[in-house]
Amino acid sequence: MRLLCFGKHGAAHGQSAGTSEPRVGGSQDYIYVLYVSSSSRIAFFRSSSTKQVGGDMGDLDYIPRELVESILDVVDRKDLAACTLLSRHWYLSAHPKLFQSIVIQENRGAVDGNAHGIAAFISSLSSSTTSPFATFVHNLNIQDTWSVSDTGGIAIADVEFILAKLPALKTLRLILVTLTPATTPIRPQTPKVLEKLTVESIFARPTQWELALDHPSEPLSTFAEFFNLFGHVKTLELGPGTIAPLSAPYPDPLDLRERYWARPADAALVSATLSEAFVVEKLIASADLDMGPSMGRALTLLAGSSKFQSSLRSLQIWDATPAVRRVLELLGHNLTDLTLRFDWEEWDREEQDPFGIALCTSLTSIRLNIWTPSTSAWGRKFVNRCLRSIVLYSTPHIKEWTIQLHRDILTRNAREAKYIRGLNWQRFDMILSSRPALQSLKFHFYCDRFSGPDPCFDDEMELIRKRIPRLVEKGVVSFTSFVKKRYEEHEMAV
Repeated sequence: MRLLCFGKHGAAHGQSAGTSEPRVGGSQDYIYVLYVSSSSRIAFFRSSSTKQVGGDMGDLDYIPRELVESILDVVDRKDLAACTLLSRHWYLSAHPKLFQSIVIQENRGAVDGNAHGIAAFISSLSSSTTSPFATFVHNLNIQDTWSVSDTGGIAIADVEFILAKLPALKTLRLILVTLTPATTPIRPQTPKVLEKLTVESIFARPTQWELALDHPSEPLSTFAEFFNLFGHVKTLELGPGTIAPLSAPYPDPLDLRERYWARPADAALVSATLSEAFVVEKLIASADLDMGPSMGRALTLLAGSSKFQSSLRSLQIWDATPAVRRVLELLGHNLTDLTLRFDWEEWDREEQDPFGIALCTSLTSIRLNIWTPSTSAWGRKFVNRCLRSIVLYSTPHIKEWTIQLHRDILTRNAREAKYIRGLNWQRFDMILSSRPALQSLKFHFYCDRFSGPDPCFDDEMELIRKRIPRLVEKGVVSFTSFVKKRYEEHEMAV
């Protein structure tokens, strides 16, 4: 990678030319920066006292995105230090934006002997010459790679060090990060406060206490120690991906993987070690049930904390029905806002309240995202018992209901509104219309992909409207729809 910087007379400046500041005087002076990355992508921009103009990239008032995304793994730290000396104007206007969002891509395959990825970032934070950038960082994204036989990872102590060095950090995102085993409890003096913590995939190597199913010492969990680094988190987002509170080196014994789900007493011991400072207002948990396991194991640990239970007010969850029920058994009583996602043809367990909605006694709003039948399933009868059970066992204090009927692929034909009839709408109408607290009932039709004419969902809306006359007369019903993308017939078939 190379940064070449030119003044208005064409004199080149860069690391090899020393760190003396180029002579920049009046309003007609410019600093040209040519940025060439290892992937041969070239970005060019011009800095002046009035604005920056971006060559073939168009007008820019910010640093090129390529430079931001490559800041650690491609750009040499000394080059960056020299780059900030180009001009006082450039430094004051661009420096905060340059470091506002940082992406760290872990590179364990490097063999050049230099620090890369997370190690390079820690080195930068430890250096007196480069660490001033830390005060500008608002968003940090750490991306790793993981395999079942991998024994590497990131130490929790390193994560603690990074958080302590970034005073302005607002959001942290972890993707495919493996946490190495904790050896001692970690209790930072000032737990990190964040607007949002996103964990798409995380694998926690087990401690000695976790490896021995009947270890005599005090409970110690790598997963719990990671969350003990944080204080007040406004939004915690888990997934879509794998959240593994126990991930032992391959081969991983089944009893260890399922420990906290199969042994609730052990889960309660770990939950008790979560710091009282760790509180979350909103939890978003989305399992990828087609690609990975349920998040029930991880959610059980978090939901078992009494402080977590008392602080959480909003929950969005998409997971296997048994996992949702167990989570609501722990968290439901304090929730005021709940979003559930499930399929219209959700497996009928012959249970009166499969999700445990009756446990959510404090709800004031509920949103149901229902994946409705695709065109490949029109031959079957569509009867949705889950929606009826939710309405029947929900608290009468709910003020706002939102029901989103989501279609992944839509092809217009005469039968597509058939699934609307798969519900006892008369019962639905009678129950909700009798509740004085109800203020709003919204039906939202959403389609990801479609072919043929633009869908308008008039048939579905009219069918629902005719079947809930009491609610319509009450004046609380509304309908909206959104269509995302058109697909051609040959694309639909792929």
